[in-house]
Amino acid sequence: MIVAMKAEIRKLLTVRSTYIMLLVALLLGGFINYWVVGYKAGQDITDVHYLQNAVLVTVYNLSMFAGIVGILLMTHEYRYNTIYYALTSMRSRTKLLLAKTLAVCGYAVVYSVLLGAFSVLMVMLGLNIGNHELVAQSFQWGELLWRGLVYIFGITLIGLILAILIRNQIGTIVVYLFMPGTIEMLASLVLKDKAAYLPFTALTNIVADKPVHLSYAASAFVVLSWVVGGWIIGWILFLRRDAN
Repeated sequence: MIVAMKAEIRKLLTVRSTYIMLLVALLLGGFINYWVVGYKAGQDITDVHYLQNAVLVTVYNLSMFAGIVGILLMTHEYRYNTIYYALTSMRSRTKLLLAKTLAVCGYAVVYSVLLGAFSVLMVMLGLNIGNHELVAQSFQWGELLWRGLVYIFGITLIGLILAILIRNQIGTIVVYLFMPGTIEMLASLVLKDKAAYLPFTALTNIVADKPVHLSYAASAFVVLSWVVGGWIIGWILFLRRDAN
């Protein structure tokens, strides 16, 4: 298992998209937090949770890039047929899938920490240059950490699960990008309030200022159910389907 983990981490570190996605997220997050949240700060600057909310909004808007990295880690192997080497080098497909999952989770943690820290830094820089005085801030560290991590783990693992199920790179990315908006938006027209139980809707609720229909904890449970259920289905198919 350790050998498999090292191999998956090495794959992440040797693929350009790993760094490109992180760089794009940092640039976008840095610009938005410096210019909009910092330099052009409005009346909300009196909010004692101003910085905390900025971090959650940044995580909400830019975490999909981490999910794309998870998708590429899986689908690159099918696209370039390197999955054959991965499967033959491991006696257990289960260990291989677990190694990929843990590697993606590790990347999500590093991604979220860098993105969150850089966002706060750019907000403070923007406030300082814009001559805005921020009131004393209160960070609810426990709530910030669990809500932020559940969101980024959820959105990243959903991307990986879609990659396991679809296996086609372009198809997976298209479904992943259209699911939060188009697909779930159309589904919500039929489901009404029950749309709160859809995966991306539940994820959005976790980082919202105020929860809608479901509490933060209930939404986290919904996301966990989708992730666990989807991973189990993907694992079964990964064991039974051909590599190509």
